[in-house]
Amino acid sequence: MKIRRLTRLLFCVGVASMSAGAQVRLESRQVIERRIPVAVPPFAANPDSQQVGREFPEIIADDLRFTGLFDVLEPADYPSVFHGFPKEASNINFEAWKKTRAEHLVFGYVMIEGDQIVAECRLFDLFTVQQVEGQRLRVERTSPRRIPHKFADAIVYKLTGTPGIASSVITFSAKTYGAKEIYVADYDGANAKRLTDHGSISIQPEFAPDGRRIVYLSYKDRYPFLYLLDIVTGESSPFPKHVGMNAAPAWTPDGQAVALVLSKDGDPEIYIKDVGGPRSRRLTENSFIDMSPTFDPRGEQ
Repeated sequence: MKIRRLTRLLFCVGVASMSAGAQVRLESRQVIERRIPVAVPPFAANPDSQQVGREFPEIIADDLRFTGLFDVLEPADYPSVFHGFPKEASNINFEAWKKTRAEHLVFGYVMIEGDQIVAECRLFDLFTVQQVEGQRLRVERTSPRRIPHKFADAIVYKLTGTPGIASSVITFSAKTYGAKEIYVADYDGANAKRLTDHGSISIQPEFAPDGRRIVYLSYKDRYPFLYLLDIVTGESSPFPKHVGMNAAPAWTPDGQAVALVLSKDGDPEIYIKDVGGPRSRRLTENSFIDMSPTFDPRGEQ
């Protein structure tokens, strides 16, 4: 069992009296940070699903390692009698796995049904030999990584009580043939997909809370304007178009408005504009440059 030990020194100063001087006490405390040992071997799979059966547990293992909360066993640590999972979890040799340092075991069975991938994913506690999490997941063959990411998040939540992030999607700007375009990808950078094709400089993408819309800045019409992109339909529309600076968009938590920086009235100031309507409101008014608006989680400040 891998245990990382960190030592912190706490200095406590006590003053007995102003005349007697200071008494200093040095106290050492040991803080133990422990990662959860878990085994994620290759999944059982039908003959036409062997590659997916190897890839899924690798993705789950990477997701768990990324959290910093898990100690994922290497294949060299597997039981010598392990040569692959059976198709039925009831036939797993739990006694052999209990002799490893793993405390939890991830089992999976994968099959391909037409244009879909189906996976039975289970998490077992090796102390009690009981299933503590189980899901039957189905996705289109074009989006296979959704299954391991989703089950990795389920493992993280079950064993730590903290929501996982493996199913998250990120948006970013990247250089493409001399231009900068807007992309989305899995949190780990896989499945990158280009969303714009403006042949210009497009930057500062920000997801709306619903995950369907992105507001970003682009020079595609020569000047830097903000645009609203619907990821599902691919439609992009100006939001808004003012002379001067249009930058630093930030969504309200409810997704109904966007804070942004405009210089249409002189100095760069912070405004808030409703989505789907003409209404905008100026929030700052001074002779300084105001930039980078960000809302608190409640959207009140």
